Order: sequence, then C-alpha cells, then structure tokens
Amino acid sequence: MVEKDKLMLMAQTIQTLKQERDFLRQTVLKLSNRGAKKVKKVLDTSTECSTSNTDEESMTSSSSSDSPDSDIPRKKRKSHKKTKRASRSKSTKHSTRATTPDDVLRRYNKVFNAYKKEGSISKACAKVGVDRNTLALTAVVAEIQLVDAEFYRSIPKFRTEEKLFDFAKRCLQSLTTDLKSVIENAKQERKLLPIKYKFR
Repeated sequence: MVEKDKLMLMAQTIQTLKQERDFLRQTVLKLSNRGAKKVKKVLDTSTECSTSNTDEESMTSSSSSDSPDSDIPRKKRKSHKKTKRASRSKSTKHSTRATTPDDVLRRYNKVFNAYKKEGSISKACAKVGVDRNTLALTAVVAEIQLVDAEFYRSIPKFRTEEKLFDFAKRCLQSLTTDLKSVIENAKQERKLLPIKYKFR
C-alpha cells in the first residue's frame, strides 16, 4: 500500500509539473508575440520618420539651391578676388617706390624689361606700377649708371637728406656733350627707354 501511495503521489506531481510547464509555455508564447508586434510597430514608425525626414531634407536642399541666396558665395568670391587684385597693385606700387639712386636703377630696369615685352612705355609703367612722369624725372640717374658707371661715380654722392629729384637735376647738369650723345644713341637703338626728361 505504501508503494502504491508513492506511485500515485509521483504521478500527481508529474501531472502538476506538466500543467505548470504548459502554462509557462503559453505565457512565454503570448509575451513573445506581443514583443514581436511592439518591435514591428517601432520599426515601422522609425522607417516612416526617416522617410519623412529624408523628403524634408531633399526639399530643403533643392529649395536652397534654387533660391537667390545661393549666389551670395559667388559674389563674395568675386569681391575677394577684386580685393586681392587691389592689394597686389598696391603692393606693386609700394615696391617700386624709390628712395635712393640704387632704387631708381632697379625700378628703371624693371620698366625697361616690361617695355621690351609690351612695346609701350605707358603699358610698361602700368605693369610695374610706377607713374610715367615720376620715371621721367629720375631716368637720368639710371641712364648715367648704365652708360658710364665711372662718370657716375665722379658725381657728388647722393645725400640722405637730399630729394631724388634734386639729385637727378645735379646728374643732368653734370652731363657732358659726349655723354648726352651716347645716351641719345642708346635710346635710338632701344638699349635705353626712349623717354624725355621732365623737370618742374
């Protein structure tokens, strides 16, 4: 009798465990189905949001490209280029400013090289960034150095407190007839700039 009771008790326990197992299985299935539905809803919602955002961004980008404001960067670039050109021309003029006879010679040579390419003194002066009248006022200083350096050394030296125009006048006054003739011939042969002196 004792063994039968044990067997019956074990059978009841097994049956109870099976029922609990089935109950747990159903519960898990229900929960998993609900979770899957929720995940699907979340995925669908996120897909719709991303699609709408993409459409809005594409519309915004197309409208911004079609708007007149898109031309602003181009205008800025053009103005920036103009500013660069202006600064270059200013720097060129500043670099061709002469304060000593050596500066006069360097500036003269720059204009002369530009003249050989351009074929015009006005264009050459504009390219180098020097006024033609200013060049004419000091040209004799460079011409004497190029034609007869020894004669140039015989002229009283340029003083720091002296103006270049005054020094150029002294150079012109010191010219001999022969040296004037040599300079004129060099101008005719295009070895010097064909420019006339202009003194106030």
